Amino acid sequence: MPRRKVTPFSLSFLDIMFCGFGAVVLLVLILNHETVKTRNEVFTDLRAETVRLEKEVLIGEEDLVEARNSLQATEKEIVLMQGQSERVINTIEDLEIEIAQMSRETLANRAHINQLSTDLKSLDEQKKRLGAVAPADRDAGEKVREFKGEGDRQYLTGLKMGGERILILMDASASMLDQTIINIIRRRNMSGASRKNAPKWQRALKTADWLVSNLPATSQFQLYTFNTAARPALAGSDGKWLQASTRTDVDGAVNALRELAPAGGTSLYHAFSVVKALQPRP
Repeated sequence: MPRRKVTPFSLSFLDIMFCGFGAVVLLVLILNHETVKTRNEVFTDLRAETVRLEKEVLIGEEDLVEARNSLQATEKEIVLMQGQSERVINTIEDLEIEIAQMSRETLANRAHINQLSTDLKSLDEQKKRLGAVAPADRDAGEKVREFKGEGDRQYLTGLKMGGERILILMDASASMLDQTIINIIRRRNMSGASRKNAPKWQRALKTADWLVSNLPATSQFQLYTFNTAARPALAGSDGKWLQASTRTDVDGAVNALRELAPAGGTSLYHAFSVVKALQPRP
């Protein structure tokens, strides 16, 4: 049997060609799938990296805003601190000026004090040389009558007795028996000796004694008591002035006052009518 002729376009040749083409297509598909997968993975990674970078950018922008705000706040604080530092510097300069002035004044005061101390020593020496009288003796010589109180007690602190004619009016009514009305009524019905020893009346007697003892020696005086009527403490001296330099007048008036016992009501009209009756007037 004769053989077939071999031609380039036989069926077998076409099969081989199509098989090769299919293999190429299959290879292309496999390679394309791997490429797409790799590309997607790379894209996913790039996407994640992009998102991360965007977040970092946002965080960086927020940090930048906070940094700018902090910078502005810091600049304001710096301005305030500069102002405060300037005020502190000015205050320190003013204080230094005041301290320097006070130092000069202190030196001047010390010099003045030293001068006064020197003058005082000089006066003390002059006083010793002149044989000045002791203050206690001088004070005792100015009193018309010796007065002994309780310790160093002063009955009328700051009061200075002065004048040419001095009238002392003393309330001798029952109101001088005590501070309260109940005790006044109770003491009013007691004996004369009990009324004389009433604490309020004794304080009044000591006050009157102190006043008479501190009369100027060159003055005239009169001591009147009053309740419902006014009368002189020293009997027989009605309408007359007594002499503070006369010891009998001074002691007589004080001693006569101690013999009285408070009684009766209070009449200020009769008390002040004494002022009009005395001639010349106090």
